[in-house]
Amino acid sequence: MIYWLFNCVVEQAFPYLMWPGIALFFSGFLSLFMMITFDTHSLEGQENKEENKEENKEEKKEEKKDKTEEVVSNRSGREYGILCYPAEGGRTSYLPYGEKTFEEVAFLYVERGVRYFCRMNMSPEKEMTMYKENGEWYCQTSGQEPIRVLLQLRHPEKEWHGFEINKREYLKRAIQYRLEVPHFVTLTNDSDIDESVICRRE
Repeated sequence: MIYWLFNCVVEQAFPYLMWPGIALFFSGFLSLFMMITFDTHSLEGQENKEENKEENKEEKKEEKKDKTEEVVSNRSGREYGILCYPAEGGRTSYLPYGEKTFEEVAFLYVERGVRYFCRMNMSPEKEMTMYKENGEWYCQTSGQEPIRVLLQLRHPEKEWHGFEINKREYLKRAIQYRLEVPHFVTLTNDSDIDESVICRRE
């Protein structure tokens, strides 16, 4: 009797329970699909975020590098070299960018508006050039300062007259007084000076 009543209830209730059950099944399946899709997008978003973070780091590095190079061309603080030129007490001294101690440099000659010096304290000695551009004086050391250095000069240009000599005069004076000539000072093919009589530094 009980079994018969149970079968009757099931037969009566099945049509009413079938559609809600199907709807519940598809609802759960849709929820699972949305969760998987959301997790996938979250992972992609995290990866993109990490990539953007790395790109920002690279951009900041480049900006820092550019600012470092720009500092050399600015007159803020003491972000430039100092040159005591002409010589003070018979010596010319140069304070390189970022250094605290002056070093001895020797003026050699001027050619086509460019002044050539020898940085004596370096081994081997290095050639330093000084030139004017857009109203500012700059210097650059061969093989040492890849970026030109803005100069602060201790003496005005009007004091340079009579102190400077050209390359030929420099070499003639070096030969006359047996002065050592740096290895980087070369002769042109049309020069009337004999290389054999020049005293070169070892």
